[in-house]
Amino acid sequence: MIEDVGLHRVPKRREFTVPIGLVFGVLFFFIFHVGMFVVLRKDYEEFRHSNSFLYLLAGIFLSVAMGKYCEILHWRKTWRDIAFSLGLNYSEYKSRWINFPQIKGVYKGVPLSMERTIKRIGNENSVSHTTLKLTLEGKSSDIIIIAPLRLISNIRRNFFGEERRYVKLGNENFDKKFSVRSTSEQAAKYILSSHSVQQGLLDIQSENSTMNIEIYGNELHYSEQEIIMDVNYLQAVIGVLIDVAQRIERYK
Repeated sequence: MIEDVGLHRVPKRREFTVPIGLVFGVLFFFIFHVGMFVVLRKDYEEFRHSNSFLYLLAGIFLSVAMGKYCEILHWRKTWRDIAFSLGLNYSEYKSRWINFPQIKGVYKGVPLSMERTIKRIGNENSVSHTTLKLTLEGKSSDIIIIAPLRLISNIRRNFFGEERRYVKLGNENFDKKFSVRSTSEQAAKYILSSHSVQQGLLDIQSENSTMNIEIYGNELHYSEQEIIMDVNYLQAVIGVLIDVAQRIERYK
């Protein structure tokens, strides 16, 4: 784990980026009024009353646009900070008209990357995810999937057998919060039997957590819905994943 973060769960937060954006939106709306007054002068009141719907649309558009813009700026700053704090490389790539941040590098001997991905959840619209990928040495035929335990997965774990069998680790607190599926029960139990790994996963898992961890081939994947913009939380997540990666290397 990362020494200055430890195993303490730090909740994700947006740091009030949207309210700040709304403030800027109101400010821009005021500037828009002043500009129109300067340009039109005597005709200003008549124009404002005859175009009230236009004013409303302008206010909504400015508020939303500035909110999103401030959120993107905060996202870039957060990921830049996490990259520099861990000695990783920060860069941006252009998608349409937005520059999205991404992180790549080697941390504690493990190559990793972090980026935004888009995934479709059921029949819902596509959702942004924060995705990390760690590249491991060697290649394994074992597949392990770790996710917060849901009602349906709990029923399937207790009553139905599958190719990727559900594995219980014997830690009641962990087993009641996580679903572990694996093609190899032995591999799953060895990799996840470490107290630091189990406690680390418990610490970064919240009540409504959407995180998903998959281990297959020579890769370890982590994904969670929404863009995570909390440096301490990201440090804790990366620390747990490094712990898991080290357990995988020992198992091989």
